[in-house]
Amino acid sequence: MTSGMWQLGWRNWVITLGVLTCLLSAPGHALQYNKSGVLEITHPTSSNAYFKQRDGYFLEVLKLALDKTGQEYVLKPLILPPMSETRSNKYLHAGRYDIHWLMTNNRHEEGLLPIRIPLFKGLIGWRLLLVHKKSLQEFANISQLGDLKTKKVVHGLDWPDTSVLVSNGFNLRTSLDWLSLYRLLDSRQADFFPRSVTEIWNENDTNISPNVVVEKTLVLRYPAAYYFFVSKANTTLAALVEQGLNAAVADGSFDALFYRTFSSHLERAHLDSRKMIDLSNPLLPPHTPLHRKELWYSLDK
Repeated sequence: MTSGMWQLGWRNWVITLGVLTCLLSAPGHALQYNKSGVLEITHPTSSNAYFKQRDGYFLEVLKLALDKTGQEYVLKPLILPPMSETRSNKYLHAGRYDIHWLMTNNRHEEGLLPIRIPLFKGLIGWRLLLVHKKSLQEFANISQLGDLKTKKVVHGLDWPDTSVLVSNGFNLRTSLDWLSLYRLLDSRQADFFPRSVTEIWNENDTNISPNVVVEKTLVLRYPAAYYFFVSKANTTLAALVEQGLNAAVADGSFDALFYRTFSSHLERAHLDSRKMIDLSNPLLPPHTPLHRKELWYSLDK
């Protein structure tokens, strides 16, 4: 090969590499319509049966919101193995799918476009405790945050609210494997595992360990929200979903769906009879709509 031909080949390789880099780093993509003019919206769905069932609520909310807009649409699931929210942030940014539900924090809101309607009405930040059944009386004697901080807590390594527990001074042990957190409680190598009111019953009813039970007297509470997120390039979809969600909040259909899904969880939790321990959430973004009281669960209602 002559030097001129080699230089031409080298330039073509550099140009190709540059194009690929731009494509991989390009944020999101525009809305897609099929030949009939129907909006196609892609979203991830888990290959894990439990997580797929849990995500059913988010899809019901998304359908409710889109139905309110009158826009014809079809939801197209993309089956993926369980993944961290950090990875989903990257996938949304790269345009692998259009929309996902994530627990908000500054990183998500800086890199993506949040639709600031809390999908769990803030209940993701109301935490009951999984404990070993032999520890029930010990926890019943706790009434202050300082007492709870003496206990060893387990949590997921890359879970969004792990940083909340760390910032509040808890003695934390983490794991990538969800089942190993139960095993640590079962073997009493850890004292408690905080889980949201919206998820604790379904998880513990699977009877992973008969020695692990839901503690009966305490509830941790901190401001937190799950939102729908899209890429920053997907402003039209964001506006559409936000319009539909606000309409559903205004006409009561959002609350109807929420309580239809979680009323049994709330009844089992007996939140009004528990000792409330409030935590701070320094990761809560400044634009969180805490002033919109209708969006948040409250014991006063």
